[in-house]
Amino acid sequence: MAEVTDALIARAHGLPTATLLEANAKEGALPSRIKPVDPAMRVMGRAFTVSSPPADNLWLHKAIYAAQPGDVMVVHCGEHFEAGYWGEIMSTAA
Repeated sequence: MAEVTDALIARAHGLPTATLLEANAKEGALPSRIKPVDPAMRVMGRAFTVSSPPADNLWLHKAIYAAQPGDVMVVHCGEHFEAGYWGEIMSTAA
């Protein structure tokens, strides 16, 4: 996998998501049921991936302090969506 440099992120900023997906051999697409809070919002950065056990956000707390400025946390929580993984405390820490 190629290194994702700050220069590459800057070049990709502003490109449509579909274009980036096509350029990445259509790998990494999210399920269509995942929608933005606001369609006008955009997120761009280096992915910082986290795998969390269902209903447990300890790994997210650790990831906040391990991630670098500009990283975007991408979290897998075991298909358990009834728990609150992120809230005010974590937003303040981030």
